[in-house]
Amino acid sequence: THHQSSQDMLRNIEILKENMAKWEKELKTLKARVKVSKATQQVNKQLAQLDTNGTIAMLERMKDKVEDQEALSKAYGEIAHSKNDLKDELNKILKDDTLSIESDLIAIKNKLGMGQNPEN
Repeated sequence: THHQSSQDMLRNIEILKENMAKWEKELKTLKARVKVSKATQQVNKQLAQLDTNGTIAMLERMKDKVEDQEALSKAYGEIAHSKNDLKDELNKILKDDTLSIESDLIAIKNKLGMGQNPEN
């Protein structure tokens, strides 16, 4: 019986060791699951706090600013080009009008009989 008791005790110790090993494995698994769960929770929390509308609105504002700058640049180019065109047009008109005015003045003087007058 003493021998039997010792055998039973050894068997119980082995069972306890096996159970302890299982529990340690289970504890490690649970710890790993907790870490994964916390990491997932943190990622999901950050994603939930992400303001996608704010980001999209910011991008739209940036896009509008770029388009405004491009339009302003184009407008300056058109103004510079139109100034040159306007200057050329004014020079052309002045040349044509000067000739026209002088020829009109000569025609009027001729009608009035002043065209041949050396004093004029």
